[in-house]
Amino acid sequence: MADKQRRTTIIRQVVFLVLFLRVWALGSGTLRYSVPEEMESGSFVANVVKDLGLDANRLSARKARVVSEGSCQHFQLNSNTGDLFIKEKIDREELCGQTDPCILHFEIILENPLQSYRAEVRVYDVNDHSPEFSENELLLKMPETTPPGFRFPLANAQDLDVGNNSLQSYAISSTDHFRVYTRHRNDGSKYAELVLETPLDREEQAEISFMLTAIDGGSPARSGIAQVRITVLDSNDNVPEFSQTLYRARVLENSEKDYVVLTISATDSDEGINGAISYSFSQKSKKNVNTFSVNPVNGEIRILRPLDFEETETYEIDVQATDGGGLSAHSKVLVAVVDVNDNAPEVKVTYLISPIPEDASPETVVALFNVRDQDSADNGRTICSIEDDLPFSAKPTSKNSYSLVTENTFDREKVSEYNITITARDLGTPSLSTEERIIVKISDINDNSPEFNQTSYTMYVQENNVPAVLIGKVNAFDSDSELNAKVTYSLLPAEVDGLPLLSYISINSENGNVYALRSMDYEHIRGFQVTVRAADGGSPPLSSEVIIRVVIIDENDNAPFILYPLQNNSSPANDLVPRSAEAGYLVTKVVAVDGDSGQNSWLSYHLLKATDPGLFTVGSQNGEIRTTRLITDRDTMKQKLIVLVRDSGELPLSSSATLNIALVDGFSDLYMQLRDAAVEEEEHGTLTMYLIISLCLVSFVFFISIIVFITIKVYRRRHYGERYMSASGNCCGDSNFQNNLVDVTGNGTLSHSYRYEVCLTTGSGTSEFKFLRPIIPSLPPHHGIAGTDSGKEQDLLTNLQLNTDVESANQRALRILMWEVTTFQNYTIIPPNEYFNVYFRDQNDGDKYLELVLEKSLDREEQPEISFILTAIDGGSPPRSSTTQIHIMVLDVNDNAPIFTRELYKVKILENSPEDFMVVTVIATDLDKGLNGEIAYSFSQNAGKSHSAFKINPLSGEIRIVKPLDFEFTEKYKIGIRATDGRDIGKRTGRHFFILFEMADTQSRQDCKRRVLCCCILVTVWEAVSGQIRYSIPEEMEIGSFVGNIAKDLGLDLKELPDRGVSLVARGRTQYFGLNLKNGYLFVNERMDREQICGHIAKCVLNVEVLAENPVNIYRGEVEIKDINDNSPSFPENESVLEISEYTARGTRFPLEKAHDPDVGLNSLQNYKCSQDSYFILNVETRDDGVKYPELILETSLDREQQAVHNLLLTATDGGDPVKSGSSIIRIVVLDGNDNAPEFTQSVYKVSVKEDIPVGSVVLRVTASDGDEGINAQIKYSFLKISKRFDKTFKLDPETGDIQVTAKLDFEELAFYELDIQARDEGGLSAHCKVLIEITDVNNHIPGITITSAFSPIAEDSLLGAVIAILNVHDRDSRENGEVTCSIIPESLPFKLERSFDNFYTVVTDRALDREQVSEYNITVIAKDRGIPPLSSNKTVFIEVLDKNDNRPVFDQKYYTAYIPENSTPGVSVFHLKANDVDWRENARVTYSIIEGDRSEVPLSSYISINSETGALYALRSFDYEQFREIRFQVQAQDGGSPPLSSNVSVTLLILDQNDNSPHILHPSFPTDGSTGVELAPRSSEPGYLVTKVVAVDADSGQNAWLSYQLLTATEPGLFSVGLHSGEIRTARYFVDKDALKQSLVVLVKDNGQPPLSATATVTVMVADNIPEILSDLSSLSAPVDPQSSLTLYLVIAVASVSCLFFTFIIVLLALRFRRWRNSQLFDSCDFQWSSRLAVCGDWSQSFSSHFCSGGCPI
Repeated sequence: MADKQRRTTIIRQVVFLVLFLRVWALGSGTLRYSVPEEMESGSFVANVVKDLGLDANRLSARKARVVSEGSCQHFQLNSNTGDLFIKEKIDREELCGQTDPCILHFEIILENPLQSYRAEVRVYDVNDHSPEFSENELLLKMPETTPPGFRFPLANAQDLDVGNNSLQSYAISSTDHFRVYTRHRNDGSKYAELVLETPLDREEQAEISFMLTAIDGGSPARSGIAQVRITVLDSNDNVPEFSQTLYRARVLENSEKDYVVLTISATDSDEGINGAISYSFSQKSKKNVNTFSVNPVNGEIRILRPLDFEETETYEIDVQATDGGGLSAHSKVLVAVVDVNDNAPEVKVTYLISPIPEDASPETVVALFNVRDQDSADNGRTICSIEDDLPFSAKPTSKNSYSLVTENTFDREKVSEYNITITARDLGTPSLSTEERIIVKISDINDNSPEFNQTSYTMYVQENNVPAVLIGKVNAFDSDSELNAKVTYSLLPAEVDGLPLLSYISINSENGNVYALRSMDYEHIRGFQVTVRAADGGSPPLSSEVIIRVVIIDENDNAPFILYPLQNNSSPANDLVPRSAEAGYLVTKVVAVDGDSGQNSWLSYHLLKATDPGLFTVGSQNGEIRTTRLITDRDTMKQKLIVLVRDSGELPLSSSATLNIALVDGFSDLYMQLRDAAVEEEEHGTLTMYLIISLCLVSFVFFISIIVFITIKVYRRRHYGERYMSASGNCCGDSNFQNNLVDVTGNGTLSHSYRYEVCLTTGSGTSEFKFLRPIIPSLPPHHGIAGTDSGKEQDLLTNLQLNTDVESANQRALRILMWEVTTFQNYTIIPPNEYFNVYFRDQNDGDKYLELVLEKSLDREEQPEISFILTAIDGGSPPRSSTTQIHIMVLDVNDNAPIFTRELYKVKILENSPEDFMVVTVIATDLDKGLNGEIAYSFSQNAGKSHSAFKINPLSGEIRIVKPLDFEFTEKYKIGIRATDGRDIGKRTGRHFFILFEMADTQSRQDCKRRVLCCCILVTVWEAVSGQIRYSIPEEMEIGSFVGNIAKDLGLDLKELPDRGVSLVARGRTQYFGLNLKNGYLFVNERMDREQICGHIAKCVLNVEVLAENPVNIYRGEVEIKDINDNSPSFPENESVLEISEYTARGTRFPLEKAHDPDVGLNSLQNYKCSQDSYFILNVETRDDGVKYPELILETSLDREQQAVHNLLLTATDGGDPVKSGSSIIRIVVLDGNDNAPEFTQSVYKVSVKEDIPVGSVVLRVTASDGDEGINAQIKYSFLKISKRFDKTFKLDPETGDIQVTAKLDFEELAFYELDIQARDEGGLSAHCKVLIEITDVNNHIPGITITSAFSPIAEDSLLGAVIAILNVHDRDSRENGEVTCSIIPESLPFKLERSFDNFYTVVTDRALDREQVSEYNITVIAKDRGIPPLSSNKTVFIEVLDKNDNRPVFDQKYYTAYIPENSTPGVSVFHLKANDVDWRENARVTYSIIEGDRSEVPLSSYISINSETGALYALRSFDYEQFREIRFQVQAQDGGSPPLSSNVSVTLLILDQNDNSPHILHPSFPTDGSTGVELAPRSSEPGYLVTKVVAVDADSGQNAWLSYQLLTATEPGLFSVGLHSGEIRTARYFVDKDALKQSLVVLVKDNGQPPLSATATVTVMVADNIPEILSDLSSLSAPVDPQSSLTLYLVIAVASVSCLFFTFIIVLLALRFRRWRNSQLFDSCDFQWSSRLAVCGDWSQSFSSHFCSGGCPI
């Protein structure tokens, strides 16, 4: 009972729950359904009819359909039944992933009216997926030192199912070392963790494998497996071992670079990096490191640089092999160098003579040289040779010594120097050789004459040239050198046109420039020849000659000369022109010539003046006068032409010709009357010319009279008031005038004679200074006096030059200047000066003059210029004054001697200084000016032998060496230098000083020629073997230390040493020894370092050679250099570092770098010592060659934790007295072992990030530390078995531990991440940690837009508000981020957006549409949410507008013009018309038709037609251009709309002409009046006479109407010619008696068409002796009014008027003069005349003469 009641209660609760859910569903408006995943397509889901409250009929009528939110439609609706089916198979994992529950949303859309219902379907999971690992095999690496209990997280498996169907646990197959545990993450996922149970041993088992299984909770359960493979990592517990403890190798010293000497090899039983061996040098000495290299990988030892057996015979190399763990082993390599012939002979030139004269005789010694080879035996034996083609030979003089002598004579012009190559070759195998090049120059002798660069010269000079102009240059070359090659040019005497040649041209003797000395005239002489001689400066001189042809170039200096018509003041030429002459008729021809040549004689003709300028024209080139048009009745019968003839010169000259031309209807005997009329006209023109001359002459005389009258009046006004006094004498003769006078106006020097005519009137007192004149006739020469002629109140500058020589400058009261004075009362000098004063002086006639007196001696060096102002004051009231400025230039005299900058110069010179070497420059100064200040340097008379050793430049003072100097010959030179100033005339002053040259002794590179000749000629038997001497000295002796008495040891007398020229022969660059010729001692000349000279050679010996001359002997000796203990042992480096692993075994040896001591014997290195250390001991070993080297031995195991670095001091000592030592610090670094695992700072890292974090951003950094050092402490970070999904989302930096985002995060997809991180060092030890990342949601989903319906196309005339499209908007975000607003862009579109319900919108029309403006629309709908920041998306709806016929066709042109040739073929296409209609399809289809035209007499359709589809226009018949030339009509274009629309256009068709008409002859025409139609031609006519003209026309147009005329046949073919374009028939030559009286001509007239058409005309010409009726009507012609008559009248009136005016002026002038003579007593004759020559004493070359008269002078 209770059970039944309980069951009833449960049923009731279920019913209430179902009813509640139903009511809630209806209230919320959402339909909910559920289905399991993986259902087949078409499976039933639910019936929505009842849920929507509709019946099935209404559902179908309202077009119900299902719209999903996404692009994929999962469901479909049967609108007839309302059943909802599955459209495609649903996979829950693909749709929702790990999201649970999985819900699909969609909407049911109903139309009419538009409604939307939301619905959702929940998809349940089924167990259809098994757990899967990301990899089938999991790889782990564990060091064998990993402790038990260490945990290793494994990669988790992925199961796409959710709930109980997902992964639940892990299991592994059986293994003794590991156990697996299942762990849970915070997000609920499970992963496996592997725990080490027992220790690992790589030697027992290097790899462990087992299976890992993942199991889910489904029924039945599903599982997935993966294989786990663990690799046990090895530890570094083995040391490398070399295959040999000592390696030996032999290598040739000429082995190439990178040659492999040998290969060392070592092995290590460890694996990986611990077994990787690297080879290197353990002791890196500079010698070994620079010579050899070792490959760190394969152990190959290679050569880095060439080996030298002579330098080092054996190399000892210490090598080591180091594994990756730091353990190392050592070995030794001995490399023996095998000697080969690798030293080439050395050639040293000890003496050279250059240059040598080109006439030197054979066997002349040129040079001495020695040959040396460092090799021994055959490799050191040498032979010498030179080229065979040289005039030299090498002759041996002694062992390894040779002399170079001449064999043939020389020619410097062919070879000026010889580059001689001396080849020294040894006898080794292979043989080596050396070449030494010496240059021997050949000095010149004068054996070649100068040669001109041309066999002859042609030079051009412009006529009328300026005298002394350069016209050319000759150049001669002398192949000699220096003075022998200096060429001097001269002209040989000759005459040109009876005058000496030298009056025409001259030549510069230095450079060969040729000058014209006079102006040339091309018309007088056009050219001449001259011979030039070129002589060199040799002794005796040689010369050569060349001819110069001088050509005169014409200049335009001759005007054209008229030949025809003659212009000789006779009557002008008269010519007749028939009025029937056509344009281009030849009237006459003007002929002219020009005396010039070339372009200057090219003449051009121009019509300057004409009665009718437009009637005639003149040929610019030929002077032909032709008619330019047809002659009309209005043209005057008499025509006058003036033709200008002009040449083409740069400045053209011209002449003119006058011609008279008569226009007549025919020729008759009245022609003579025409000539008479021309004579009358000429006479009339002559009268006019005389009238013009008379008018000009009278006017000119009248104008001159007026000018003379005015000039006399002005002249009297200025000069009649002045008085002049006569001069009493001249200062100097006329022939002694100075040629550098100062212009009295201050404008410059006067170079020509001037004469002054001055008249002075009485009572004139306005002049202040009249003229300058000398006062003292006895003044000595060279005292310049300059004067000035100044006007009233004008400031004048007077330039005075005073020569202040010693004799005159000291004279006081010297009178310098004098001015004549008149009425002035006082004179002052401003400012007052101490040198000059002014005084009044009286003359014999009582007049006064002013005198300037020198009061104080002048000194140009103190004051070169003196200026003052002279003021003249009269005695009036108030007083008036005038001033003038006087400027005095003080001239220099030679009153200062040169002064040297130093009294004594001391200079040191090396005795081997080359010739022309500048030793010193002496400098002296002189205060004088000009030539007085120019200094010349010279040696004083007591210079002695310095003249031969030195030379001095007289201008610059440079002293240079003339010949080689010899310290042994002269040690000092004392030279006196003289500096002299001044000119050659007058006084010369000078100063002396001395230069002391001190010679610095050095071995000369060149001996004197005498010594070389003696050595070569008198060389004797070699005595080196028996006479060799030996000395022994310690190294480092002071310079000048005694070595031995070599003169005594050689048995030489001290007195004979200088005479025999005993000297040491230089060997090498350094001369270590010197020889004192005074005492015969051999002394140390340079500091000697045994180690530098001989290196490690135990016995160091230097060879000495003594050369004795007169007779020649060479003595050999040797000096042994003993070693002293002057070098301490030294290590290559002051500190060396040695790295040793703390695992290194005891007893291991470590070779150390040995020390180096340059000394030898007991002074070299002997022992090593080391500081105390508890871990290491020092052991010293000795090699076979006696060299000692140290090595360290490890005695106690190292422990880096106790002591990481050991410092030892290694000391090396030698055996010298006192003992010297060197030390080096050995720094031993203990390498660490990997015994510490990494440790993270946190076991779990937590971080929270936003889902919009940028890709690449760092989320956080994990950090781990390792207690080890070096590579063992380098930690690498990595993900521990991360899933593929997480691996694509995050990235871990293995170096820094930064975790970066590599993909966009999505909170909606996954909100939490858990990562396992591993830190592993290079030794294989690792640590683990966990990272938890929480994702924070942001607005990162853009709204989505789905177009559910779109209605396109729409009609162009659609109503406003018509629905265009329906769309749905959705956003995955929620709240404000999911609220979406929509809009349309651009807003200018004729549409708007209206919201219907929920997220559905409709697009409707807002304005009228026009397809022609816009035929389609792209409507962009923008959906934007309200998130921060807001996100948006857009969708474009394409709408096409349908057309309506509302536009007419439009032609592309307003009117058309077409062209068609006449006679065209019927049916040819003319052109195309085009009309466009902006409508669409049928509304835009255009048809064409012709509606009207201008050919009313004939239907237009018979002429043309048009294609209705294409608009092509066709010609239906052939057109005739001569019948009509164009057709006008209209064309209609109509579209295909309903109703149709149309438009019209006008068309003009132009007919093009074709050549279809032959020419028509107009003249000559067939006679119709009974006449014969014969043309007449006089037999006296000249060639070119116009007989008649053929006239024709062509009915065609354009080019087809262009006619040409040709003479087809003729009785006499060569007698007549026809103008090609004019048709004029002219005579081609003179008539002869045999020419027929009747000439028949057939003229062909042809047009220019294609093809051309033609016609012919027959002309009959009668040849007559005279034509009596030609000028029958000339007398009846009335003469035109002469325009010259009025001009003649005007000229007569003008001459009369001017003559009357002139006559009146003369009468008035005479009356005035007569009246003045009666009323005035001022006309007195001149009282006296005197002449004064204005002069200044001196050497004057021009005279100035002035004549003055006092009183009145007749004009």
